[in-house]
Amino acid sequence: MKRIILCIILLSQLPVFSQNGSVFNYRFKPNRTYIQTVEQREISETKYSGDSLFRLKVKENKLKEFESTENLQHIETVIKTDGLVNDTNYKITFEFTKPLYNNTPIVPLGTKLFAHCSTRKFMPTIDSVSNLEITKDKSKPLIDLARSIILNIEFPEKRMTKGEVFFKTYPITFPGKDNELIIVLVGTGYKLLKIEKGIATFEIKQIYKINPGITKIKPSISGEGNGILLYDINENFYTKYDLNTKFVFSVKKENYTIQTTTTSNLSHTVKIVTK
Repeated sequence: MKRIILCIILLSQLPVFSQNGSVFNYRFKPNRTYIQTVEQREISETKYSGDSLFRLKVKENKLKEFESTENLQHIETVIKTDGLVNDTNYKITFEFTKPLYNNTPIVPLGTKLFAHCSTRKFMPTIDSVSNLEITKDKSKPLIDLARSIILNIEFPEKRMTKGEVFFKTYPITFPGKDNELIIVLVGTGYKLLKIEKGIATFEIKQIYKINPGITKIKPSISGEGNGILLYDINENFYTKYDLNTKFVFSVKKENYTIQTTTTSNLSHTVKIVTK
């Protein structure tokens, strides 16, 4: 009888999932180490074309009729969580072991953020910074960097089965004429393809739609994103997020056309170690 009770207790602590479906949520856990690597390569190409007067203006503004830029971001972090305090709260530390942008450190290597987290919410609250040269009023870019390396995915905390899709939409902004902002809505769909050995595989599809607000330049956009997400059901966390995108932004007038094409390759991996 004791063995039966023990088995029931142990089984009740395991995540509820099958090969066809599972309940998905997303959060850090106490007593863990998350070793994260983010690598993103982005290529942006801009073409200016039009009549002779427009081409002259391009030249006067020291622009080329075709411009191409390439940027590489490589960020390695180690995120450690402590044990629970008062059954809900725990401390969490972010250490930037290799934060590079085009091979230049974004912040000093080894800089740490000290924070606290709760089992009731996902995003940690930053308490302090280890680098004495970074004052509180200058720590916002560092905090933004920490947030950017944590994927902002709101999984539906309900059971999903193979073939189901959930969608998330968020806005991105571009500068327009006379300091106006052009808002583009990015819709991301996650389709559950399979579950094997506690790892769920999602297909990622992105679409872009311009917000039909009041803008003077009336741009047109097109683009798509495709990728894959691997999610560890037991850890309630992703272990791999790969996304390739292509985005075309253009403005056409009677005497000129400006077109920017941006391609991006993002690879984000996480290794989770239990203390």
